[in-house]
Amino acid sequence: MKHLYLIITILFIATPLCHAMESQPHPIAEPKIIVSITSSANIESIACVPKNIIAILDKKECRLCDFLENKTKTLKTFTKPIQSGALIPHPTNKQLLALYYEKKISDYTIEIYDIEKKKKIWKKTSLRWFKPVFCSEINTILIQERNNSLSHTTSSGNYSIVSYNYKKNSHQEYPIGAFSYYTQAHPTKKECAILRRPPHRPDKISILELKKDTAPKTIFTNESIANYTYNNTGSLLAINVAHDKCAIFNSESLTHKWLIGPFNKKILRMVFYPASSILATISNDCDNEFLCYWNAKTLQLINIISLTSLLHTNSKWFQCTFAFTLDEKAIVVSLYNKCFVIEIPFEVLSDELYCHGTKNKCLFALWALNNLYDQENMLPQDIRYLVISNILAASQF
Repeated sequence: MKHLYLIITILFIATPLCHAMESQPHPIAEPKIIVSITSSANIESIACVPKNIIAILDKKECRLCDFLENKTKTLKTFTKPIQSGALIPHPTNKQLLALYYEKKISDYTIEIYDIEKKKKIWKKTSLRWFKPVFCSEINTILIQERNNSLSHTTSSGNYSIVSYNYKKNSHQEYPIGAFSYYTQAHPTKKECAILRRPPHRPDKISILELKKDTAPKTIFTNESIANYTYNNTGSLLAINVAHDKCAIFNSESLTHKWLIGPFNKKILRMVFYPASSILATISNDCDNEFLCYWNAKTLQLINIISLTSLLHTNSKWFQCTFAFTLDEKAIVVSLYNKCFVIEIPFEVLSDELYCHGTKNKCLFALWALNNLYDQENMLPQDIRYLVISNILAASQF
């Protein structure tokens, strides 16, 4: 009875006490590294695919690495080092992976693989293409295409977003006029966000509906837009404004707000958690690099992890990439020639995976169960963890 009374008391007092604890400044933690993977050359891009596999692209090859089993298979080997490249995972069909690379200057190739079968299902080469993105429409990939007579990145001219159906080997062109410096497909709608930089005018993000005879509609302008990314539903668009802050654009209300707190400036990379509104960013502050987690709905900073210990003098930080593992328990950060699989803190996930307040109750309940008894009356460890498990089970969606 004494134990039951204590547990009930803990649950009642946990929430207000932990709210007071949350008002304190966020501590900066060191990364909890699950495993690190070394590549033979600079890593160009990474992507997480099913069965704990990380696809790693460097200038010499593309490999599939099972980071739990410590097994590696080669997906593709290049006869000569590539100029640049990128890996593009499919947003819904996780078995599909697009490989985009530049064999020599302005000579681009796109290959689509079925990762489960380790089989290439589509390939095309062009002198007029730029980095592709998968479309929400089935069997479709979007590629920006330019006229042969144009220079590599002109601010005006005859550019198009081309929708390729790689099953039927058919395509549809959607003119956009000026060159798009960045393109993101909406995860659920047949549209994409494109970035233009008109001369002597602010940068602008526009939405292009993939329909005939539709013109792009501008939704956001700023002097210097670096990049942007959608959350899993497309309801939020995180916009990285270079040398300023990160804006969260609401696609339904067509309004935006800025992230609150430190480390929301000088953001180098960002990505949304696969099934929530948690945004992960890599920021530079006073020549130190930090992995930050934000709640994009409340705009609040949740957690800060220092990445400085992972760097060395030869690191090319601006070429870093990162992605969440598909089991949603870790995040993979690549820099220079290494990948680090880093554990995601519990407090980052719990607000989205469990009912509101669960994090506070569990953290304080565990502390109380460990500390409110003397050694002679200590609650057995298995009982303590059973209490926490029951709180989580009752609160999970």
